[in-house]
Amino acid sequence: MYWNIKFLALLLAIPALRLFAQQTTPTYYTDIQPLLQQHCTGCHYPGGAGPFALMTYEDVAQRGDMIRKVTALRYMPPWPADPTFRRFHQQNTLTDEEIARIADWVSQGKAKGKTPKKKFQNLPGASLLDPGPHDLVIEMDSTFTLPADSKEQYRLFILPTHTRQDLYVRAIAYEPGNRSVTHHCRIMIDTSNALRGEHRKAVDEVPEFEQINIPLADPFWQGWVPGNLPVFYPDGAAKLLPAGADLVLNVHYAPTPVGVSDRPKVKLWLAKTPPEKQVRTFAIGENAITNPPFVLYPGTKPTFYMRSAVLREDIKLVSILPHMHLLGKNFRAYAITPGGGIVPLIQINNWEFQWQMTYRFEEPLLLKKGSVIYAEAQFDNTAQNPLNPYSPSQKITYGWGVKNEMMNLILEYITVK
Repeated sequence: MYWNIKFLALLLAIPALRLFAQQTTPTYYTDIQPLLQQHCTGCHYPGGAGPFALMTYEDVAQRGDMIRKVTALRYMPPWPADPTFRRFHQQNTLTDEEIARIADWVSQGKAKGKTPKKKFQNLPGASLLDPGPHDLVIEMDSTFTLPADSKEQYRLFILPTHTRQDLYVRAIAYEPGNRSVTHHCRIMIDTSNALRGEHRKAVDEVPEFEQINIPLADPFWQGWVPGNLPVFYPDGAAKLLPAGADLVLNVHYAPTPVGVSDRPKVKLWLAKTPPEKQVRTFAIGENAITNPPFVLYPGTKPTFYMRSAVLREDIKLVSILPHMHLLGKNFRAYAITPGGGIVPLIQINNWEFQWQMTYRFEEPLLLKKGSVIYAEAQFDNTAQNPLNPYSPSQKITYGWGVKNEMMNLILEYITVK
């Protein structure tokens, strides 16, 4: 009798156990799709920066093992900045629980789950890093074909805006037409319209404007490097685009043996009214290095230090963008206040050339008048560096070419009145 009762209890428990298993088994629609939408599909959509799409169950399930591995290693989603040094707005990192959720889903069979009645808004390119539908697109008038000469190319493209009034830009996105050959783009502003005759002009490796001798309204309005996403500003802040101005794109292309083409565009999100605060840019570069010369000798791992001029007014930093090339290993920037306080700005412990981002501060970061910004970066010009473009290693100096090196810190800020 005792065993019959025990057996009956076991039979009655089976449906409950099955229900419990159904409730705890992670599924794609309930547990994984929202996670990917938040952290991954901003790049992984057809035509996006990612090498493949993660828009559907089929997309994700066939790459489940790889996704589990790269998330466990924190290789993906990419976020090079050290969150223990400084956290940033919309920081795109996974929690330990989210990483475990992906691993559980894969190990338990990658269940699809029940399709939700309300369709999930899994839109291409939409994520927490996307500021929504754009208002204006400024595009080249035609496609540019790179020479098939295996040489780096530096080109100027002049994009007239034909705007009739000043515009205030709350978000900017540069979109290369061909990411495989685009090394970087520097967007400048010309209000004279005198550069239109220089359209598609080839320039040298230091593409300043000595040979053209036309002053620019803004010599660094915005920039794009591999890994960068749309840059959007805090509420009430925007960047000026003067009426009738031309966008000057200084594009650096990697060498190619075949005649590939490119047709970049600039997407703008506009403020409906003039902003309370106007965003401006300043850069700290190799001329600010305090232990010159900026030379990387073969077989060395040098560290260089930069410092800004003393700030002449109170400012609030909006964003920060460090920039190096292939030999960069780590980067750190901070400010020292007039009272001797240290303000952490950014630290990247493992530099990755293909993931260079514009980081927006959680809130505009106040730096008082009299503060100084410092940066330090280490490079590796040894044979042990797998990214070294030369074997054996050679003497490397400053240059815009990918085989040269740079040490830049680009900051966007608003003034405090």
